[in-house]
Amino acid sequence: YTYSLVPKEKKDAYNRDVIGMYVFDENLTKQWGSEFEMPYTEAKMDNLGYTVGNNATVYLLAKVYETERPREVDMKNQPNFHFEVLVYDKTTKTPTIVKLKLDEYFPKEVYIYEDVDSSIVIAGFYSKSMYGPIEGAYQVKLEIKGGVAAKINGDFYEIPSDIIKSYASDREKRRLERRESRDTEGDIGVDNLKIRRIYTMPNGSTKILAEQYNVVVTTYYDFNCRCYRTRYNTYADDIFVISIGADGKREWVKKIPKAQISGDALGSGLSINSMTTGDELHIFYIDNIKNWNLPTSEAPRVHVNKRGGFLTAVTIDKNGNSQKYNLGEIAKYKTNFYIRGFVDGGNRNLISTERRKKKNKLFSLETGN
Repeated sequence: YTYSLVPKEKKDAYNRDVIGMYVFDENLTKQWGSEFEMPYTEAKMDNLGYTVGNNATVYLLAKVYETERPREVDMKNQPNFHFEVLVYDKTTKTPTIVKLKLDEYFPKEVYIYEDVDSSIVIAGFYSKSMYGPIEGAYQVKLEIKGGVAAKINGDFYEIPSDIIKSYASDREKRRLERRESRDTEGDIGVDNLKIRRIYTMPNGSTKILAEQYNVVVTTYYDFNCRCYRTRYNTYADDIFVISIGADGKREWVKKIPKAQISGDALGSGLSINSMTTGDELHIFYIDNIKNWNLPTSEAPRVHVNKRGGFLTAVTIDKNGNSQKYNLGEIAKYKTNFYIRGFVDGGNRNLISTERRKKKNKLFSLETGN
């Protein structure tokens, strides 16, 4: 259980967050808890998330700027921040700080969790430069005593070029091939790739589920009102799944073609949801019916938000074999079907509620046996 106190100072440059953290066991018996003043000012530090280990230790993931001004790059156009894990337990009010460094690579996304072996893991995507495309995923395990994120049963997992080129238009393939020819190592990379979930499976493997997601903001002058307006377009495109075995080696990479667009900043009806049963991963999203039997040589047709579409489910087994299911046209459900709003139902299903025409409705997406 966590909370933040009202800031003592109004300016982020002076104020340090005070966060309450209380840990309970499965019977809701309190193990320990207190209020902690963060080691950096609000201007210098962004809290990104946390996980709680089986030993009741709290691991807080933070983005820490090198200067008091929260700029992404410094005067030399180099990254002006790094990532840290602040380790809290019942024995001290001062955290142990572990810095994340990826040798010659730049971490683009960070995600912290505990695996099936009770190890604390940081995973995410890496790039060759701050503004470059994502080359692949990384997975490192924390070594608290050494104060580093060590590569113990972890490594870098490049996304293969042939996977990236699949389900692409001829124009997109030419663009990717030009990028490939300009790179000294012949790499392509993926733009705008965001982590949606990371799963640790019963067989010890890790599944990194990601989606190409981007919001384009355009400001233009409207001559009718003689004023400036802002237009938003949200794009939720292809899905990538990276499987890392219990031995720390890449097992397979899957690309699931998808192209969604919404003319707003939120894209409420876009994106994906997911769940696992056993060693299988299930992914749900709304798609254009023309993508049902799409060959790898073609790009997916666009699904425009709030214009029908059909509910799609894709199941991927532990070997990377996938099966697609058509769950029917969205229109028949008589709902907005905001897929991102579904939550784990605790019974091999995802559930969501909706208020429509003065009636409460409950929806459930269930997996078979």
